[in-house]
Amino acid sequence: FITGLEAIAAAYARNERGDWFLGESFTFVDAIPLGFLSCLKVAFGSESEEWKLVENAAGGFWKGQIQKAEKWIQYDGKQ
Repeated sequence: FITGLEAIAAAYARNERGDWFLGESFTFVDAIPLGFLSCLKVAFGSESEEWKLVENAAGGFWKGQIQKAEKWIQYDGKQ
């Protein structure tokens, strides 16, 4: 799983036009992995060892991406 996250992060790194997969704009392509990771954060718990492995994958890339996307991907605490 972590290897897959690192491969996706490498694809992001090839983009020189912005922080997001297609450039400067946050799109559905970004929402898919970040939404999935946000669900994992809720399921594992933000302080769990499992979540720490995920958010630190690819040198902390995913932690940074989730922080950048917080205004678009939020959990309201309702089930």
